[in-house]
Amino acid sequence: MELPFNNAMRRLSTQIVLFLVGYLLTLPSFAAKVDTLDVPSASMGRTLRAAVVLPARYKKAKQPFPVLYLLHGGTGSFRDWLTKTPDKTLLHQLSDQYNIIIVTPTVTQLATISIAHLLKPVSSRPLFRRS
Repeated sequence: MELPFNNAMRRLSTQIVLFLVGYLLTLPSFAAKVDTLDVPSASMGRTLRAAVVLPARYKKAKQPFPVLYLLHGGTGSFRDWLTKTPDKTLLHQLSDQYNIIIVTPTVTQLATISIAHLLKPVSSRPLFRRS
């Protein structure tokens, strides 16, 4: 004989599982991948870090991707764009949506002066097309 309490607990457990599955399905999904790189700089005598967001299509693509460099504020960190934006998945979403590589390098005052010669265009095609 099954007690009414057992039936109620079974129904509650089922409802909780269904709620959790429904909740997980509403979470934003993205396939962009974030890597952190250590970039040695002989001219600066130190190693600088950079976060690189690769779009989902990057792994299988044969064509070059445009690159967007996002610099942090003067006292910030290379991780600021990934951790201090209201939407923590913003860069992932943009990378996937526009098929771009996003790089957020460490920038010091000395690096700001010398970084311009390191940034070379990866692709000549525009990132955004006018409608």
